[in-house]
Amino acid sequence: MNLRRILKVFAVVMATFAAGAPVAGPVSLPAPELQARIDDARLPELSGLAPSRRQAGLWWALNDSGNAPELIAFDSQGLIQGGVRVSAVITHDWEDLASFEDDQGRWLLIGDIGNNFGLRSEVSLILLREPRPDAGSVAPHRVLRFTWADGARDSESLAVDVAARQVLLADKGRRPVGLYALSLDDPGPLAEAQRLADLPDLSHGPPPHALSVAAGRWRGTPTAMDLDASGRRLLLLTGASLSLFRRDAGQDWRAVVRVAPTLQVALGPIGAHHRGAFEAAAFDVSGNHVWFGHEGRPAWLYRWTPGSDQTRH
Repeated sequence: MNLRRILKVFAVVMATFAAGAPVAGPVSLPAPELQARIDDARLPELSGLAPSRRQAGLWWALNDSGNAPELIAFDSQGLIQGGVRVSAVITHDWEDLASFEDDQGRWLLIGDIGNNFGLRSEVSLILLREPRPDAGSVAPHRVLRFTWADGARDSESLAVDVAARQVLLADKGRRPVGLYALSLDDPGPLAEAQRLADLPDLSHGPPPHALSVAAGRWRGTPTAMDLDASGRRLLLLTGASLSLFRRDAGQDWRAVVRVAPTLQVALGPIGAHHRGAFEAAAFDVSGNHVWFGHEGRPAWLYRWTPGSDQTRH
């Protein structure tokens, strides 16, 4: 199946509204746009993605475990703009990346949170000031070591809630999947991520061909997460779908994520086109678009526009 047909198939998506809300019919959503194809030895296994907060049009990416402790910068066309090594850290299992801005500056947060067999008693978040893409190297501002309140977890997804000064995390491979919160300002030396709520099943339709082997354990569990610019839409990526949860002003995520996503779209047609699973997703700085891509080389990156914000009935 050629790419044009794949995108046409993808355009026929279903929107699922939360809590069994009445829906007049399928919501018409634009198809994702193939934004870039990155075939570079420095990005063999895309696992995390975040927009730059200091340079318009620049993106940051990181690789999965087994690769150098390096952040890769690329532009909106997928052209590599530089690689910045993170000094004095070990890449146990880097899985996700977030960027944010507060009154102290512009930041990147690396999630060294992978724990496939639950052997690591603690994991960590690496906070650093966003560097220039030609910086060469950057030292961490702080390493936040933490455990999970209910035992070791494997995780591939995080997001930063700047207003609440919290890091949101989701575990992977267990049922039900949990949404966790951790204070961004915890003084340490060992913080604890608290479980906020169980997430609903995020599976969407039959497993795509590319994920048939992992369909049992990992299907429907998050591989990336992000918050939009308003802090009110939570994005969760799985190997087969993108899901958006929306909260109203003052509403707590505990209540929001206990029911079905506000909006969910299937990635099966695109997933079948690639060998690797979808592992990276983020809103752009404006919050109007979602960029997502899969592990493996070359890395194919797509841009999707969710459209106007969907509200619950």
